[in-house]
Amino acid sequence: MKVSDQLQQDIKHEYAEELKWEHILQILERKNALRPDAARLLYEIRDDLIFYKDLEKEPHLCMSKSLYSRMFKIVYDNIDHSGYAQIHERLINLLYFYDLLKNLYEYIQHCSQCQLS
Repeated sequence: MKVSDQLQQDIKHEYAEELKWEHILQILERKNALRPDAARLLYEIRDDLIFYKDLEKEPHLCMSKSLYSRMFKIVYDNIDHSGYAQIHERLINLLYFYDLLKNLYEYIQHCSQCQLS
C-alpha cells in the first residue's frame, strides 16, 4: 500500500498522540535495539510506521483512532459508497483498525451521501 508523504507524517504524529501506539512503538524500538529477532511480536516497524503482522496475509498498516474517518472517507468514496461489506473487505485487507466493525458501521450510518439514496 502506497501512503502519501503527508498521510505518513499524519499517521506518525497520531501514533505519538495515542497512548496505545506510543507504547507499542517503545516496545518495538527496544526490541530492535536488543536484537531484531529477540521476540515474535504481532507488530513491526516499516518506514517509521507500525504494521500489524497477520500470519495469513500481508502486514496491515496500523491506524490511530483520530484517522479512522479520514481513511473511511478515502476508501468509501473510492468504491462509490457501495456499502458496508465492500468497504469492510477492502479495509481489513489493507489496514489495521482497533474496533473496526463498530467504527465503520457508525461512519456509514452517518454518511450524508448514503442517507440520500
